[in-house]
Amino acid sequence: MNAIELIEKLGGTTRVAELAGVKPPSVSEWKSGNRIPRESLIFLAPIAESLGIASRKKLLPDDWHRIWPELQSGI
Repeated sequence: MNAIELIEKLGGTTRVAELAGVKPPSVSEWKSGNRIPRESLIFLAPIAESLGIASRKKLLPDDWHRIWPELQSGI
């Protein structure tokens, strides 16, 4: 899922700005660049997962296990 899709599924620019604690123009920049800054994505990923939009593993496939070690099997 790309940044634009995630932002829209989370409720759009204003809602994502509220969730992430940033101003809407920042989220507009994320959309125009189709990239959410890593620290904001780490914050938004559990919200997206709780809403059934996408899993944290899918949103951060390369390092989810370092960010959320509790998601690893056997823990």
